[in-house]
Amino acid sequence: MGLSFFQSEVIGGTVRLRSMIDLNPEIPNVSTACSFTNLKTLLLLPPDARRKISGTGQDTDITGEISFDAPLQTGQRELLEGFTMRLNLRKIGADTLERALFSLDPNERNEQIVAQRKMLRYGSLQVLRASILDGAFSLDGDVKVKGVQVALPKVERVRLSELQIQKQMVKTLAGISSLRKLLDLARADTLIVKPAGKFSLVRRGHE
Repeated sequence: MGLSFFQSEVIGGTVRLRSMIDLNPEIPNVSTACSFTNLKTLLLLPPDARRKISGTGQDTDITGEISFDAPLQTGQRELLEGFTMRLNLRKIGADTLERALFSLDPNERNEQIVAQRKMLRYGSLQVLRASILDGAFSLDGDVKVKGVQVALPKVERVRLSELQIQKQMVKTLAGISSLRKLLDLARADTLIVKPAGKFSLVRRGHE
């Protein structure tokens, strides 16, 4: 079940996506491909933070493509270990990326991510590529420093489950838990009538 095509004009730009949920496995799996053009990430910030940044002249627009596959696991480690993603950003403000990297490593414990952030302060970002495979995050790209294109220090195979992102994951896991309940009803194939007239829908076709 899912969407074969969807397009919307949101936060100042355009989003096109397709997304499907495979209900056959014991743990449903979601697959999504999305392209986006000139999204203004500034509009996602609270009003106070938005006013501060809008006066600095920072470029907060992003353009690119992302695709991912993920099992709808309700546990953080299980979800991250099964997550696969590919991201290609053809336009993103260096400040926007630096804030995103900081959210992944707020305590600056990962030297690779810290090196990326330092490089972004000296040049303008040209392209960014990121991927996640088996729960490991990798990132590379190019910046232009004084007219010369320089490769960013690579971030290679950083385990997402080891990053301090528990707070950021709380809402995601809660959303997946709610979605799983709806999907379990959608793929139920048996009606069980219990004493006193109570009934429940269950999935027994794959037992």
